[in-house]
Amino acid sequence: MRPRRAAAPYGVGGGSTVSGLMIECPPLSRLPADLLEEGDLTLRAWRPADGPTLLTAVLESLEELHPWLPWAHRAYGPEDAAAFLDQMDCAREHGTDFGYAIVEGEALAGAIGLHLRDDPRRLEIGYWVHTAHAGRGLATRSVRLLSAEAVALGEVDCLEIRHDRANERSGRIPRRLGFAYAGQRRRAPQAPGETSTELLWRLWCTDDARRTLAAPT
Repeated sequence: MRPRRAAAPYGVGGGSTVSGLMIECPPLSRLPADLLEEGDLTLRAWRPADGPTLLTAVLESLEELHPWLPWAHRAYGPEDAAAFLDQMDCAREHGTDFGYAIVEGEALAGAIGLHLRDDPRRLEIGYWVHTAHAGRGLATRSVRLLSAEAVALGEVDCLEIRHDRANERSGRIPRRLGFAYAGQRRRAPQAPGETSTELLWRLWCTDDARRTLAAPT
């Protein structure tokens, strides 16, 4: 299989990016749904027409995103948003990366995605939330909704979330959803706020995990 390139803009709770990472592993045989809904929260596959609203969301959230995400800077422009949307469409078609717009009501409120790495039995979740929608539990709800969909696929052993040690806000979400701390690793800082330590959280796809993810957060 030809390697696919995962694209920004994603992070792990605003913690680490998957931009520029080459993915080379078998695609999933069962694919997550293009549309997930829970009350006023919608996760939907990205559309080509999302470029302008994505660009606006990124630029309006730079104060929170820039410390943790290397692609989040003032030079981020329409061509970057268009490239991201094109790459997400291609990756979804090939079954290797599944990006969603986080929509609250009618507003684009962030981004979330399931990413294959070198093991098709494990999926990594990356996400960020627009500054205007932060602090109300939207990220937790989005991660829970997408995690429940991933677990329901029946072919994934575990889900992973990674974030920089300094981004304490990111660690609250996996902990709240029943992810277990799985250690840390050294990595070169990629964004201004990062240290050289990345934390890893894992949720094994068991019946207990299904029940946890089905519970309100």
